[in-house]
Amino acid sequence: MKKIISIALALLMVAVMLPVMAMAAEVTTAEDLKDAVANGGEVTLGDDITASITVKNGNTVTLNLNGHKLTNEAGSDTIYVEMGGTLIIKGTGTVDNVSHGRAAIFNNGTVTLNGGTYTRSAEKGTGKDSENSANGNSWYTICNHGIMTVYAGVTVENKGTFSSLFENGYQSYTGSTGERSNYVDGTNQAAPSLTINGGTFKGGKITIKNDDGGTLVINDGMFTNNGNRTVFNANKATINGGEFNCPTTYFGNGIAVDTAHFDGGNNAGTLEISGGAFNGRITKDNNSDVSITGGTFTDKESAEKYLAPDKMLDASGNVVNKSITIIVPSEGGSTTTTPSTDNTKNPGTGANDFVGVAAAMVVVSLLGAAAVIRKK
Repeated sequence: MKKIISIALALLMVAVMLPVMAMAAEVTTAEDLKDAVANGGEVTLGDDITASITVKNGNTVTLNLNGHKLTNEAGSDTIYVEMGGTLIIKGTGTVDNVSHGRAAIFNNGTVTLNGGTYTRSAEKGTGKDSENSANGNSWYTICNHGIMTVYAGVTVENKGTFSSLFENGYQSYTGSTGERSNYVDGTNQAAPSLTINGGTFKGGKITIKNDDGGTLVINDGMFTNNGNRTVFNANKATINGGEFNCPTTYFGNGIAVDTAHFDGGNNAGTLEISGGAFNGRITKDNNSDVSITGGTFTDKESAEKYLAPDKMLDASGNVVNKSITIIVPSEGGSTTTTPSTDNTKNPGTGANDFVGVAAAMVVVSLLGAAAVIRKK
């Protein structure tokens, strides 16, 4: 009897799960994709689709690319997330945008990228002239005016050199041109946040641009730029790891990380580097604040300017702790002594021999040249 009841319960559970499984069915047309996104939940691509989708305020969508490609409708962002909307993207596949002034993802809400390639395959921005080289089709691959977290397995690309690859924050915080460039109360976030935990990021005039009001944290990832800047920071940035490669090629600047401060309250110009490998210069303007406590640097001269007081670079460009060796001369010549950690007693008093050591140090200091301080 118990066995029969168990089988019945198992069949009942399968029956209950069937509607849920149906809801996760693959979509193959633009209309079905838009309807599924509007309903929320998990949506799986069953084919390459040309459509622009919007994740509405209050809605949560998990998009499984499932090896397929999503391309925008003409003149629209491929994926637009409203403030209050939540999007999670997983799986392999591509999100592309082929329109001027539009992004593969434009986020005002909360986005988590667990997989996928994001690109602008029709990008035509070229040249070093910031005024006249968009060539009719250029923009950021991803624009974040909300909260975004990126993990390993993600690739973001932009073959152009007019627009940045990844924009976090606002081109002008207090401007009047609208949400695509400015903070707009009730439409996008007052303090956009981008956290990169891994992934591959290639191209753009600037690869990762942390702009007005933005907070950037990079824990890992591979960042490559064509000779301008892999990271530009105008507000608050922390780099804990990753590889930053900016050879002096097309642009000729070879800047791994650049920080700038501007007046107005949303451009703090603060950068903390505690780890990572940097193939390129570290630069800042006079009003910025840069602190380096870890990492490896090919351009040691630029990095040394910003090292924390207790840090130095070794011959390989690694940040290491400073240490001090005291050389005390003896009657037979100079010998190096190391303070004892033994709990040795004075045989006359039974007390620790700290007093004698202290007195000896005073004598050494008074003798002037008897002590030499050397950095390791």
